[in-house]
Amino acid sequence: MKTESNIEDVIKGFTDFEKKQLPYISMLMVNNIAFDTMDSARKDVRHRFKGKSLATAIRLKKATKSKLYAEVYVDDYVRWKENALSSLGLGGNRDRKSMERAMVKAGLMGRTEILIENGKIEPWIYVQLMSVLQLNWKAGYSANQTKTSKKRKDTALKKASKSEAKFFVVTSKKMAISRNLGKVISKRTGLAPGIYLRMNDNADKGQVFRIFKIASKANYKQQWNLEKILHKVYQRRGKDHFNKAYNIAMFSAR
Repeated sequence: MKTESNIEDVIKGFTDFEKKQLPYISMLMVNNIAFDTMDSARKDVRHRFKGKSLATAIRLKKATKSKLYAEVYVDDYVRWKENALSSLGLGGNRDRKSMERAMVKAGLMGRTEILIENGKIEPWIYVQLMSVLQLNWKAGYSANQTKTSKKRKDTALKKASKSEAKFFVVTSKKMAISRNLGKVISKRTGLAPGIYLRMNDNADKGQVFRIFKIASKANYKQQWNLEKILHKVYQRRGKDHFNKAYNIAMFSAR
């Protein structure tokens, strides 16, 4: 998300000397608003989600005289933080409705349940996942398939045959279902319902990450909005930030 200056609306009547300082004034104003937005967003995350560590993922890139906009964004330096905030901010992603139907047909989900994408899922992970779990992926996936895309799919499938232990499903009945050499393995678990990716080849001790959540109701609504925070900061303190930027620029120029 970018914060930009609308300083043109307030410079009518400026002297030539003041107009020469406009790039500097704009840069200072934009950065003031960006820092205020970042601090406000971090406070909001800590208050709403009790996530002191999670809040540090909100970062900014400052404006310069040649680049008169600043960027307030969620950094991916720690992937789980970016995924968590993206999920809270975007409300999840239900673009994989064909996959929901496939999960229901395979008996891994109930008809009233939905899948919520937990962050960004790379296409190659999706292809491997559909193959490993042996889902009916012709439901909306192979339509309009080109020779190039089929070749990419076939290549991914060959790799997927060696990756059965990477993925498993936890159903709403708390049963972990995976495959090993084509055989279905099912055991009870305390993990929350969803589709998981093992981060380690050791299937028993490896760290796991939930890439899809399985939910029984539409709890994927947006819970956090960085853009609204920016608008509030601008409406409440935009004029003050401009005045501060103007005073600093005028003082330093004399």
